[in-house]
Amino acid sequence: MQYPLYDYYNASDLTLEEILKHFIKYFYLRKHGSDKAEKVLYKVSDSSKMKKLFEQSAKQGIAPNYVDFASVINEMMYFMFQSNSTQALAVLAAAVSWNRQVNQHLHLKSDYSVRDDAIKIFKKFSLYEEMSQSEFEKMTNPDSTIQQFHLPHEEMTNPYDSSHAIEAGTLTKEDFFNNQDLVLMIAAEDAAPEVIKKKLEILLGKRAKTADYLKIEQDIIAAERELNEGIVKIVAESKYNGDKSKVTLSDTVLCDGTDDLYDEYRKKMEVLQELANKEGVCYTKIQEEAQKEFEDSLFHS
Repeated sequence: MQYPLYDYYNASDLTLEEILKHFIKYFYLRKHGSDKAEKVLYKVSDSSKMKKLFEQSAKQGIAPNYVDFASVINEMMYFMFQSNSTQALAVLAAAVSWNRQVNQHLHLKSDYSVRDDAIKIFKKFSLYEEMSQSEFEKMTNPDSTIQQFHLPHEEMTNPYDSSHAIEAGTLTKEDFFNNQDLVLMIAAEDAAPEVIKKKLEILLGKRAKTADYLKIEQDIIAAERELNEGIVKIVAESKYNGDKSKVTLSDTVLCDGTDDLYDEYRKKMEVLQELANKEGVCYTKIQEEAQKEFEDSLFHS
């Protein structure tokens, strides 16, 4: 007898990760093989488009749904002409990745809300599988062998491996949203676990700022100040006969002839940002604070 996979998994007590692994083992492999399954998982985990979705979710504090994941999947060349079951697998893998990388630490939705939403992809594609009634009823007690599958590079790149963890309950959403460097690194998985751990410790006041940290911080502020002072000088000389006190913020935004200044600034910042990421320095936050200090000085000079 054919059973709808949505009803099949909706009736179970499986978590989303267990559903992903169960779907692969009991349904996907027999039609497509393990190589295809691994390739699908890799394509999702390695997708820059998916990472961008995760970044936006983390920055805006908005949880994507299965339609959002499916839309991104459909934009990826590899999936454009794939079967419905392959696209469904990709959506489940994306939901699992987002839940691990973003949701487990920003708590935008409960695990079961993520699960209940993700499995709607089975209903969207009207996926059915042949099975007996007894097999259907066994869903509430699946065997442990479903644990054999994992997302590619999971153990290597997952920054929340328990060996690197800091107690999640000590962080609030505001802690993350006020530290955009940390949010982006978590969402994009573009830093080693120990670097993210270091940033978290600094954020929570559990690690003192080292001499290297303070030096990088000072260099970022100095580079920002040098750029801004250079722009003010150009504006003052071109519009106000060298009188810097007359320069306004809008003057600096609309100023021409600053290409060389910005080129030099970008070169310095590329080096500093790399050092900042290694040392756990909150690069973006410091840069924004330096810019605000400059803007305040214009209005109060």
